[in-house]
This record gives sequence, C-alpha cells and structure tokens, in this order.
Amino acid sequence: DSSPWWGGARIIRAGQVVCSTGFAVYRGSVRGMLTAGHCGGVNTSWQTGDRYGSGSVMGTETARQPCCDTAVIQVGANEGYIYDRAWNSNVGEIVEADPWAAVVGASVCSEGATSGVRCNIRITATGQVISFRDGGSIVTSENETGGTEESSGQQAAAGGDSGGPMIINSSSVGTVFATGTITSGTGPVSCTSIDPTVAAAGASCFRQVWFEEIVSVLNLWNVHLVAG
Repeated sequence: DSSPWWGGARIIRAGQVVCSTGFAVYRGSVRGMLTAGHCGGVNTSWQTGDRYGSGSVMGTETARQPCCDTAVIQVGANEGYIYDRAWNSNVGEIVEADPWAAVVGASVCSEGATSGVRCNIRITATGQVISFRDGGSIVTSENETGGTEESSGQQAAAGGDSGGPMIINSSSVGTVFATGTITSGTGPVSCTSIDPTVAAAGASCFRQVWFEEIVSVLNLWNVHLVAG
C-alpha cells in the first residue's frame, strides 16, 4: 500500500510482526487507520513491505485499548476504500460512511491482508469476551463478535489478518458497510491462496473468525469512518 492509505493492507513492525489495516478514520483534521490492539503498542512504527525497514513508513500507533483489541495508527492521508479480492489485489471497494452493527445471523466477509476476501461467514455470537494466544501471551478481549465459515473446512481468516476489515456487502456492487476489525481465529483448517511471504513464516488458518464490532470501536475513539 501507499499513501493515501486503504484498509485491508499488509503492515509490519519491528520484530517482523505482520498485521493488517482496518478502516480509514478521522477526527477533525487528524487521520488514522484502525488495526488490532494486540498487534503493536503505543509509539509503534508501522511500515509496508516484506521485512521491517524495507518498505514505506505508514505512521505511528498513537492510541491502543487492550480491553477491546483496537488501536489507531496516525497517518498523513487516507481514503475510504478497502482492498478487495485476492491478497495481492489492487482493486478497491468503497466504504459507506455509516457502519452496520453486527447482528447474529448476518452474512459477512473478512478482508485481511494475508487471506484476501473470505465470505460465506455467518455471525453466530455478539458481545463476547474471548481469550487467545498471541506469541507467548494470553490476550483477553471484550465486545467480540464470532463468525463461522459455513462450508466445512473452509478458511475465514489467517495469521496476519488481525486488524483487517470485516464488512457487509451493500446492494451496490463495489460498495460495502464496515462491521468490524479482525481479532483472531479458531478451528484450524488448511490454508488456501494466502500471501506466500506469511505462509513461508508458518501462518495458521482458521474456519472461525473473531472480530471487534465497529460501532463500539468508533465510539471508543470518537472517530468517524472516511467514506469512499
């Protein structure tokens, strides 16, 4: 990715930790990109590229809330688009200004930078508290929503997708509604068509995805979605 930044892009920090950008947001004249709180920490410098130090600097993480697995990277410029299709696609989708709250039974798609777009995911639970392992630590996160890929054995998310967009497709082709940002996955499955750099590092893939519900995230940071 490059400035002005879009959601669903691969980002990397010191230690070769890979995550994804979520939706573009703003508060007044300050611009930011959402990501997952467990990915970095306040004052973390985030870059693009396959290895830290080899790509472009996106910005510095300025806000993090461990309870709810959400963080903001301050950037110079962003746009209301997210990447669509495969992990290496440069095709974008327009993000609507108004988010959609996650509700049980809704059909959603994940759009992390490792996996690209994965749909056929049905929301099975909202308002949950989950615990997951991040490296050597156990992370507990509140306000989580769970969705499961309905076709047995299919991939809903992978390592490196954390922070990426969860969306609901609108009735207009190429336009989506924001509904969350990816936190983690459960239910191991075989990986298919993922970023080979992340695959080479031993990425894990999952049939269930947990995500932070977008309305609570926007309210927490007092920010608005950048519309496409």
